[in-house]
Amino acid sequence: MIGNNLERDIVGANRLGLIPIFYHWNERRRTQSMTIEEQPRYTITSPSELVALIERLDREVESK
Repeated sequence: MIGNNLERDIVGANRLGLIPIFYHWNERRRTQSMTIEEQPRYTITSPSELVALIERLDREVESK
């Protein structure tokens, strides 16, 4: 799950057991986790970082 809202997107992903990816592209919303549920597994700041992260995660899954 990729989202830019810690309270909604990242908490929801964590509760569902998904991989939470925080897209920190501006300072409009809070960017620091206040609870363990708001803590993303990964943080990206641009779409190109997302592509690289997905490729890395895909390689990790293939190597298992």
